[in-house]
Amino acid sequence: MGLFDKKYCDICGEKIGLLGNRKVEDGNVCSSCVKKLSPFFTGRKKSTVEDIKQQIAYREQNRQNLNSFNPMRSFGRKTKVYIDDSQGCFIVSRRNDFREENADIISLSQVQNARFEVEEHRSEIYRTNSEGKRVSYTPPRYEYAYEFSIEIDVNSPYFSEIKFELTDDRPDSRNSAEYRRFEQEANELVASLTGRGFQQPMGYGAPMGYAQQQYGQPQGYPQQQYGQPQGYPPASGLSSAAVRPASGLSSAAVRPASGLSSAAVRPASGLSPAAVRSASGLSSAAVRSASALRSAAVRSALPSAAEHSSAAVRPAARSVRSASTAGRLDMPRLRSRQYGQILR
Repeated sequence: MGLFDKKYCDICGEKIGLLGNRKVEDGNVCSSCVKKLSPFFTGRKKSTVEDIKQQIAYREQNRQNLNSFNPMRSFGRKTKVYIDDSQGCFIVSRRNDFREENADIISLSQVQNARFEVEEHRSEIYRTNSEGKRVSYTPPRYEYAYEFSIEIDVNSPYFSEIKFELTDDRPDSRNSAEYRRFEQEANELVASLTGRGFQQPMGYGAPMGYAQQQYGQPQGYPQQQYGQPQGYPPASGLSSAAVRPASGLSSAAVRPASGLSSAAVRPASGLSPAAVRSASGLSSAAVRSASALRSAAVRSALPSAAEHSSAAVRPAARSVRSASTAGRLDMPRLRSRQYGQILR
């Protein structure tokens, strides 16, 4: 037979057009007959004419069975899964009218496994510089989209796997409400098909333990607080040198006397009470007690110095008065006695 010889379909016997021939292992099938096959069927070229005839007969019976199919639950957006719990079966349809599509009715007992995967899609965001050129940000910025896909392994003579996307508008963050909603829906679908509990999503596009970078945040760096110099600790991390009060006492000497931690002593360093409260969470009463610590330490030091001075001077003064009274004032002897009293 020549290349342009007329061909006839081995299924329906109709003449096959120039571009309508679909080869099978031992014959030819027209495009109209191929459309009657299951949308999940992928082994046409390795099938015989008899295999195709048997599948078309199965599909005609499936169309009749759809009249009694009554779904109670549905999952998905563009591609939907309808489950008839009363008959223990489900269908996967890409159209709103699944009867017109002649969606395959699959028994839940035919499901060997079901799972969902989450694939991360990342695209870089660019800006236009002063020269009108499209350049990257420094560091680069990205926008994200997350695709939820469902895979169902079934035991059927005509197909073994069904795969479709569950999402319509893909979420742009793992922390969004849309992401959590699709994750919950995927878990419920897998549990309904397999009878097992919820699974953890299998993610792609990001290494294990990799946290998603927030929009506009440099990758690998913690987010800087507004108004805080980069690389410096917040106010609550002041060193002990900055904590020491103006009275000259060291923080080691202040803490045992007051019972306060170094965070409570910081008001003496010159910080305002508002800054101290925001950094350490202290109440105003704790701030006032710490502020009064310096004056209390100074007052306690003054009487001891005054007492020491008067104790040394009083014996010398008594000696002067006794010598003057007796009329025997001897200045050299008095001075030596004075010094002797002070030294003792």
